[in-house]
Amino acid sequence: MCQLSSAQEKFCRLIEGLKSTAQLVGWLAGEMLKYNVMPEIAAFDLSHIHQAVALSKQGKLKAPLYVQFVMGVKNVMPADKHSFDFIETLKRLAPDAQGGAAQA
Repeated sequence: MCQLSSAQEKFCRLIEGLKSTAQLVGWLAGEMLKYNVMPEIAAFDLSHIHQAVALSKQGKLKAPLYVQFVMGVKNVMPADKHSFDFIETLKRLAPDAQGGAAQA
């Protein structure tokens, strides 16, 4: 298992030819698929869930998705009851998804 996060933009500078976070995430997802590595999707906000589901539907991520909800870190979703609505969204978009939650 390897973490896949759309917040990995600092690595774009390290890999020649990648100009955006979206390109990096797509490249990393492809490498994980190629080497049969299950990605742990780090979801800091709702857009990360939608992006993971879209990559899965495009065949770039293998199902079932494994999503780690990251809460309580500065500038991400808070660790409160309302944040768990994200889990319902994930269940609706990817019913076979698995995962958990981490609070910092």
